[in-house]
Amino acid sequence: MGNNKSFEETLDEAILFATIKHKGQTRKDNTPYIKHPLSVSLNVLKYYDGDDLETVLISSLLHDTLEDTNATKDEIVTKFGDKVYRMVKELTSDKIVQKTLGKEKYLSLKMKNMSEDALTVKLCDRLDNVCDLVNTDNVNFRKKYINETYGIIDFLLDNRELSSVQLILIKEILTNLKVLSNDNKISNLYKVFSCLDYEPSNMNKSYYNKILEKKNNYQ
Repeated sequence: MGNNKSFEETLDEAILFATIKHKGQTRKDNTPYIKHPLSVSLNVLKYYDGDDLETVLISSLLHDTLEDTNATKDEIVTKFGDKVYRMVKELTSDKIVQKTLGKEKYLSLKMKNMSEDALTVKLCDRLDNVCDLVNTDNVNFRKKYINETYGIIDFLLDNRELSSVQLILIKEILTNLKVLSNDNKISNLYKVFSCLDYEPSNMNKSYYNKILEKKNNYQ
């Protein structure tokens, strides 16, 4: 990770960095925005089974900083290294291209071409967003997000080979969509995944508990 810091120190710094950068921002349910990257990182700890947990976990905490805050490349590279910066950059949407193509098409193509680890983070991100839909009173936004998510998943299933963990994340996303929507196409797609089982990866409990404690501060 660089700078001769322990990973525990780097993790603390990433949580603080994200908290400062997202200060004053809120989610659609008016809760502090920082709860979202903390939740995404908890999903990473629960589901990720690759061999670069440190990079993926730090990147998940910072995944929206380039897109939604004044964080810069130099800041991220200096504090967390080039590898983290490259993953955060990979997770960052190009708003101009997204507007041109439309969000669903843009994200479908982007996620199709992501690295394995970045796609796993992106699915952890989408899972948290879907879980949060129950907290929004904006029915039109909820319906649009559900349809967009289904479209992205359908595209990925047809156009990319997915890992077992990515398929489990899709199952979890569909489980939540099914609760929120009576759309038959969602129920039918969920049935394909219903037989998938999952044993949580061997997450580091100290990391998980540290992040969970930070998240609970915003309840």
